[in-house]
Amino acid sequence: MKSSTASRYVAVVAMTAGLGALAVPSSSAAGVGARLHSTAPALSYTLFGWNGRGVSAPVVLSGAFSGAPSGARARLLSETFPFTGNKRPDQIETLVVSADGSAPFSFSVQPEIATKYFVDLLGPGNSLDNSFELRTVYVTSRWSLVPLAFACRSGTCRASMQLLRFLPAGVHKYELTKPYYDYLGVSFAKGSLPPAPKYLFLQHSWSTSRTSAVPNVAGEFETTFHYSFRLDEPHYRYTSYACTIDTESKDGFGLPGRSVCGSVKVPANEGYLG
Repeated sequence: MKSSTASRYVAVVAMTAGLGALAVPSSSAAGVGARLHSTAPALSYTLFGWNGRGVSAPVVLSGAFSGAPSGARARLLSETFPFTGNKRPDQIETLVVSADGSAPFSFSVQPEIATKYFVDLLGPGNSLDNSFELRTVYVTSRWSLVPLAFACRSGTCRASMQLLRFLPAGVHKYELTKPYYDYLGVSFAKGSLPPAPKYLFLQHSWSTSRTSAVPNVAGEFETTFHYSFRLDEPHYRYTSYACTIDTESKDGFGLPGRSVCGSVKVPANEGYLG
């Protein structure tokens, strides 16, 4: 996460889930016309350790069936990484079906690793009316970077930061073997406090994590980083960042796609590098 002389940043991630526009049935009973409608962003994810404890922030999976029979129920199923096809019943909700057959539903989940969610529409007698894939919800860490010390002497400033990171028990051993990449950006001015730096530059690529568990806080780990920079002008502002490259395809933790972490130069307002 980021830290600067002006303020300290802690990541805040939008948490929502569902399916964009219209879900396609993963299986269906012959002759049944029920459909599922729901909206959500292209990527759904949550934070592990969001409240300072070793749990994920709740994610709401919601939508609405059309053509639902009277007395219908919605059954949520989950399939966790590595997605071997083993779906497990998670929750069941009795639906309020309107006269036109529409029936909204809403489930709250707290996954610890990437999890696919499905919803079954159950008719009278728990008969399977239709089945739909909802959304894969990804999970990433809540990080915070806390200033520990800062001092300037003989034209050089030195700072130390402590990175606090939450990791689930099922992935922390692998995650802590990954190298950290730490970044620093500094802006200078002659007469007044300058704006924050626009770019951050890679300082180190650590081959090991140099991380220890935080005493008495389950799932939290701490790492200390040290930075230094020359004082080119009397007024300055600096921003620091540390990250690891997401490996969601290997351990089910982090976000999918290309990681910006590890690049030589990154925008200071990137928000999420992992």
